Amino acid sequence: MFSILSTALFVASIFGSANALPTPQSPIDSTVGIPLEIPSGVFFSGVPGATGTATPSGSTGTSPMVPVPTSTGTPSTGGGKVVTYFGQRGNADELSLSDLCKDPSVDIVALGFVNMWASTKGDKLPGTNFAGFQGAEPFPNTDIYQPAGWDTQIPECQAAGKKILISIGGAVMHDGLESVEMATKFAENIWNMFGEGQDLKEFRPFGAAVVDGFDFDIENKKPAYVPEAMDALRKLYQGASKEFVITAAPQCPRMDPVEGTIDGITGDQSLQKAVYHVDYLFIQFYNNEVCHLDNTVGSFGEWSADIKSQNPNAKIFAGFPGDSTEQSAGSGYASPDQVRQYTAEMMKSDNFGGLMSWEAVGSLANKEANGDNFLATMKKAMA
Repeated sequence: MFSILSTALFVASIFGSANALPTPQSPIDSTVGIPLEIPSGVFFSGVPGATGTATPSGSTGTSPMVPVPTSTGTPSTGGGKVVTYFGQRGNADELSLSDLCKDPSVDIVALGFVNMWASTKGDKLPGTNFAGFQGAEPFPNTDIYQPAGWDTQIPECQAAGKKILISIGGAVMHDGLESVEMATKFAENIWNMFGEGQDLKEFRPFGAAVVDGFDFDIENKKPAYVPEAMDALRKLYQGASKEFVITAAPQCPRMDPVEGTIDGITGDQSLQKAVYHVDYLFIQFYNNEVCHLDNTVGSFGEWSADIKSQNPNAKIFAGFPGDSTEQSAGSGYASPDQVRQYTAEMMKSDNFGGLMSWEAVGSLANKEANGDNFLATMKKAMA
């Protein structure tokens, strides 16, 4: 994924219907029945626009044992969902959120990014970066920027059956979480800023609009205490007025849970066991030769079997660059024909959830001879 402000290359559910998310269960629900020890030292090396392969990162800390969260939903029999990221490439004059949501192929939009766990300013609230979509000045004494018009456009999108996620991380992410207490406070702040929390009303970037979930795209190799932040968010939205989900965007190389390596590379690469800790995975099948292009289907199968064995109701989405430019990916762009070929095979997995693109602007501009943009290509590939 590509950040306009930083010029960095960067990254970036099946749902019951276009209008409803399957119900994720609480991680403390005793009916789940698969307790896992989730290390804090895990991260999504998910950089949709970066070149090269995953690089190692050390891990720190441990998480308490928690049952695996699950979500209800039906096995894929066609009609998977299309996810796209938005908020880092282009500007509102080029493409508004409202216009993006008018595209019939779009089901879920992940808005990026919350790029600070805690600002150094004022009350040390999380900070945001919405690149060309945000105003020139943040809220006073914060690093929170407000994208013009999103406060009304998000409810319009939701009324049209689209689900809106706020994505945390990206290549513009600052620093890392330093303790369980910091992770818990971050979750509380994010819940108040984007969810149904009643505090911090004067610091809500999207006004009264409430998102449908929280996406984690941790790219700065500082993964400690991310699972604790996820746990804290889940506890906060238990009993909320609507359903929320937690999603993540790992790169396609999988962590060996025993050896601690990915394709022979030592170190934490893709959230380790925390990939069993979310409701939906938007796996990036690009920028890694070992698992993109002709290796996509095999890698997806390995992910599918692994996730199913630990969290059988979680859904997996296959992510592709929206176009062939370096703003979308450094390598691994799959052509429309390749997307159709790979999707036909991946849909045989009953935990297949859909397809993801980085990102919306490039995806809409990338058109086939018949006029279909890349999002329509993905949607039709799942028909």
